[in-house]
Amino acid sequence: MVLNDYITDKQLGLGKNEDKQVGQFFIQFSSELIDKSYSSSSVEEQEAREIINNKIRSKLLLYLWQDVESNIGFTSNKKLFSTETTSFDTLYSTYKNHRVYSQNFIEFFTIKGYNNYPEI
Repeated sequence: MVLNDYITDKQLGLGKNEDKQVGQFFIQFSSELIDKSYSSSSVEEQEAREIINNKIRSKLLLYLWQDVESNIGFTSNKKLFSTETTSFDTLYSTYKNHRVYSQNFIEFFTIKGYNNYPEI
């Protein structure tokens, strides 16, 4: 997972220890919810995707903000989130509508060959 690579990469990423990585069971979605997110019914698909996005926004982003981003030194030019993202409130409210990730992370994402995913 590119996020975990970025968290631990000492040269191009944040250089954090492995204990800051996101594990496979950090956020779990039921197979029913996943299936609904690919439903042919646009209403069902939208509702499922909203549930997934809300869970990501409330759990994953909070973890990344508090436990990963907050421990980065002031002198480091490598950040996970953009400089416009100055608080968790800003991150939470702009997550779906504006770019919240740093240019450094986006470039890392592209370098690692993960540019096939439109939403990062």
